[in-house]
Amino acid sequence: MPNAYVYNAREYGNMLMCLGEARGNASHALRIYRERFPTARHPADSRLITAAFQRVLENRPIALVAAGGGIRERLNELFDDRWIGRLGPHAWPPRSPDLTPLDFFLWGYVKERVFNRECDSADEMRQRIVDVFDKLRTDCVEDHTMMPRLHEEMQNRAQICLEMNGAQFEPHLIRPRRI
Repeated sequence: MPNAYVYNAREYGNMLMCLGEARGNASHALRIYRERFPTARHPADSRLITAAFQRVLENRPIALVAAGGGIRERLNELFDDRWIGRLGPHAWPPRSPDLTPLDFFLWGYVKERVFNRECDSADEMRQRIVDVFDKLRTDCVEDHTMMPRLHEEMQNRAQICLEMNGAQFEPHLIRPRRI
């Protein structure tokens, strides 16, 4: 991707927010980005936005947020209506959360630890998120069973998905396992 290195994380984030607002239409997203950020550097065409979105899909670095009204209001307040999530101001494409470890494990793990008490500022929330991910690294090293349990849970879910002919199956799990 030529000249991709010239954009920082904030610029990519803004491009992806515009892509969500454009409901996945990269050409429209580029127009929105140019209008909304007239002084920012602009990609020559929409291929850079499409490529950035593909990288997000492959790496899944963006957390999904619970749809509870209080959380949405707080996120809107902290991030000026610029967050991605279910029922949020920017749409996120459908995926298969029953089979995605980030959905059935990681985001719950992070959310449980970040929101165990109210955040007073966006900076405090960011720091808590960083701290939780640092702790996760430590937990994975200290608890040698965590990753094997995650792997086993993924295999169990894949098997149930096959048995359900690809339909949503999480409601049919006897008890979602705590990893």
